[in-house]
Amino acid sequence: MLQVLSVDAVQGSEAEATVLSLVKTKPDLSSFFLDKRRACVALSRAKFASIIIGNTALFQGSRDKAGLWHKVAAMYK
Repeated sequence: MLQVLSVDAVQGSEAEATVLSLVKTKPDLSSFFLDKRRACVALSRAKFASIIIGNTALFQGSRDKAGLWHKVAAMYK
């Protein structure tokens, strides 16, 4: 079954696979991207496979340079 949910809606649940869309083109990252608790939920819901779609250049150049999204972008690049 395919479900499309927000990060807040999946807290406490799991899925066989997830697709996380981080598509953003403006350099001003919203508080969602900088909230480590929400990022942890978004990155930890998949049992077997996780696909992350996003603008890696934006995340690596963000004000979160030493933070979670920079590390995630560097790891998957």
